[in-house]
Order: sequence, then structure tokens, then C-alpha cells
Amino acid sequence: ALLEKEEPTIERRRGEALKRLFSYRWFSFLRRHRSAWRQVMYGLFKVSGSAIAELRQPGVKPPGAPKRMTSALRDEVLAKAKPGDVFVTRHDDAVSNLFLPGFWPHAALYLGTFRELEALGILPGLPDDGSRWFLEAKKDGVRLRTCAETLGVDACVLLRSPLGPEELPVAMRRALLHEGKPFDFLFDYRFQDVVACTEVIYRGFHGVGVVAFHLEEVGGRLCLPAEEMLNQALDNGFKVIATAGLGGGKVLAGIKAEVAFHGSRQPL
Repeated sequence: ALLEKEEPTIERRRGEALKRLFSYRWFSFLRRHRSAWRQVMYGLFKVSGSAIAELRQPGVKPPGAPKRMTSALRDEVLAKAKPGDVFVTRHDDAVSNLFLPGFWPHAALYLGTFRELEALGILPGLPDDGSRWFLEAKKDGVRLRTCAETLGVDACVLLRSPLGPEELPVAMRRALLHEGKPFDFLFDYRFQDVVACTEVIYRGFHGVGVVAFHLEEVGGRLCLPAEEMLNQALDNGFKVIATAGLGGGKVLAGIKAEVAFHGSRQPL
């Protein structure tokens, strides 16, 4: 009699257990297949993205023409930089410009010298020889790079965050956690196992102090294109410190830099 009385409860619980098991199996099935699909798409985009990164648009610059950022310009703009600054850069003839919105397509985090980082309590294993370094995500992954590599471009803009002396090292350490990761050829910032260029800035600065970025949906993926990152950075209190390669190929600072920077972003 007792079992007959409890039978409806037993059946209900059995049904609930079966529903939970089915839900788990279905979720596991979707997760495996989504993961497999993402891996396939990542491989395809990696091949095409790596090829595009090496291509140059014909007719934009004469064959063999040097970059506008000479070593003298590079040294001049770096003299104005501080650890934790953000550089946004451009190659005039990059084919990838055709697929990326706006004038400014790429970003990198300026780290500074070994001694400057040591003063901030950050020790990323750089040589103590006065050389200046960047953290930058390119097709070969997120790596520490020399200024000659990162600033071997036609133009750049130097931005400084509003973070204070206690907050800035936090953002830099967070960004450095992603050193060594592969490049995100899918540009989908929902995943942290691969990282794109502006994602280095997003992962480092988002949620630190007053800085709050929000991701944009582009082609069904959540990301932060460089031009949108610039919009949000300025809204978050980042300041334009200098430009190089604009306005006659000079280094500009102050109001002149702001005018040149905003002028570069006007629609053609």
C-alpha cells in the first residue's frame, strides 16, 4: 500500500531524471559539434587570414617604397610614450584594409623598457638593455615585439588611458596573461584561447577603473574593431597624445595631433 501511494512521486522523479539526462546529452552533443565546427572554421580563416596579411594593394604605393615611419619618426614618437599606452597603426597598402572598417585597423600595447616595467612591479622577462617593447597580436600569435617590428608602419596614433598609477599595472598584467596565445582569425571575443589585436587591449583594460568597453556583433561574432575601439576609448577618457605619419609625415602632439587624428577618420 505504501509503494502504491508513493508510485506517482517515484514516476515523477524518474521522469525528471530522464529529462535532465536528455538535456545533458543534448547539450554535450551541441557543444562537441559547435567545437568541431569552430575548429574547422578557424583553420579555414587561419589559412586565408595569414595569406591576406602578406598581400599588398597594387598602385597604392610605388614598388619597394619604404614605410613613412622612419627610425627617426619612431624614436620621436616613442619619446612621448609611457608604459601602458596604446598604439593604433596602419599600413597604407595592406590588402586587409579592404576588409576592415575605417582608417585605423590595428592596435598594440606599449610596454616600455625593462626598467620602466620593473618600476611598475612587472617582470615579463625582457632584456635589460634599454630596448622598448610592445605586446602585440599578429598572425603568429600574441608576442612581445620590438618597436621596430610594431612600428614598421605608415602611420600611428598614440593614446593614453585615464587609469591611475595603481590601476595601470593591473591592466598591463591582465593583458600580459595572453602572451603566447594563437591569433584569433575568427575575431570572436567570446573565446579566450585565441586573441586578436584589439582583444589584447580589451582583455587588459576592460573593467579596470573607469574603463568599460562593450563588444559589437559583426557577422554573428562578438568583437571590437579598431575604429570602434577608438570610439569607445575616447568615450572612456583615453587621450590622443601624438600621431606619426600624418600631416606631412611628421610627429604631431597636442591639438595638432588631435586635429590630424580626427581628420584621418573622416569619410572619403
